[in-house]
Amino acid sequence: MFESHLINDPITQDCYEIAKAGVTVGYTTAYLDISATIYKGEELMAHLNDAEYGFERDNSPTYAETDDVSSYIGNITISPVDALMLSAYYDSEPGDGDRNETAGISVHYEIEMVTLDAEYIAAFSREKHFTDNKEYNESAWFIGVAYQAAEPFEIAGRYEAFDDDITGEQDGHLTDRYSIGFTYTLFENDSFATTLMGEYRINNFEFEPGNPNGVDDELKEAFLRLGIEF
Repeated sequence: MFESHLINDPITQDCYEIAKAGVTVGYTTAYLDISATIYKGEELMAHLNDAEYGFERDNSPTYAETDDVSSYIGNITISPVDALMLSAYYDSEPGDGDRNETAGISVHYEIEMVTLDAEYIAAFSREKHFTDNKEYNESAWFIGVAYQAAEPFEIAGRYEAFDDDITGEQDGHLTDRYSIGFTYTLFENDSFATTLMGEYRINNFEFEPGNPNGVDDELKEAFLRLGIEF
């Protein structure tokens, strides 16, 4: 679902978003949404590899990525009450030998001035790495909270983590991240809105102690965004 009240996307979206045209059929009511989607290629695996959080494809020299219509998604979302939304989803793509299968769940809950979001997505089947013939089933998750402190002002925080499923310390692989931010609506009417957002986050990485060529184990970042909508 990739719910976010901060400038940056959540880690689940960085790793697992599939932004590609396909064909979707579904059924929806006021409290239920069920859908199935088919699409071409290995979109999720390419996106996960490009995220550079710690997953890397290691295919055999003779493997060529497929561009056939053989990838698919199943999704179900239910809203048992107005303030609560629960989702579960499954994705399957062809891979180097075994299919790459991924599943996730998410929760969205609103209570008065507070919004809570949580999402967990994990691999339960991955192609084996060509180098060591091992299967690494990575996972990513986040939990976030937002509070509408006043009509134009919202504050938000998020904790997110990544597990590469590899034994030992791997230089540069993300372990977890803490973020805090705000959204302030400077002006809004029926046809125009101006919004100011800020975010500060701390990233923690795996590192090898004593490695002179290793990466830093921490990265601190600040972001500011002015949005104009009309």
